[in-house]
Amino acid sequence: MALFPMFVNIRGRYCLVLGGGCVALRKIRTLLLAGGEVHVCSREYAPPLTEMAAEGKVFFEGADALEECLSKAFLVVCAASDQNFNERIARLCQSRRIPVNCATSEKLSTFIFPSVVMAGPVAVGICVDPPAPSLSAHIRREIESFLPEWYGPLGEELGKLRVLLRPMVASGECRRRIMERLTDYGLEHQGHIPMTVFYNFIEEEEQNEDH
Repeated sequence: MALFPMFVNIRGRYCLVLGGGCVALRKIRTLLLAGGEVHVCSREYAPPLTEMAAEGKVFFEGADALEECLSKAFLVVCAASDQNFNERIARLCQSRRIPVNCATSEKLSTFIFPSVVMAGPVAVGICVDPPAPSLSAHIRREIESFLPEWYGPLGEELGKLRVLLRPMVASGECRRRIMERLTDYGLEHQGHIPMTVFYNFIEEEEQNEDH
């Protein structure tokens, strides 16, 4: 049975990663793409992680601070090389109802890292259950080849117009039609939506409402 695809806002949230190797690095990069505040606790760190810490992208924590880190964590990733340690911390997180991903035990994970395609505000997650990483990677490549570079800017623009539209048009149904027309226009013009088009669509739809 497929897992429920729930997208969570982690921007600025305290994300704790245990482990400093290649597996942890992959997961850290995904967390950073989503805006997480990533704290890493490990005995050793891969060179890319050391560079990221020097640049202020991630924060290293000492092993003696683990309990304090767990008390702050919005989510935890157990990706250390020690399986027993991963599973002990994963169980502890479960007992405290902290969302946890355990790289060495799917059964102890309360959330998974999907294969992700990101383009600005557009995020596509791919999950195959039971896991089939090669199939997930193939699907991700297919989606990446389909998504034009301007989908990200288009998503950002539509998001701004949606906020602007809400206080201007009272009817929810009218707003829905306007947003559909703006989306179609943006897709036809590679993400470019002039404000004149925005206001014209509002005027036309409100006239239709009156009739």
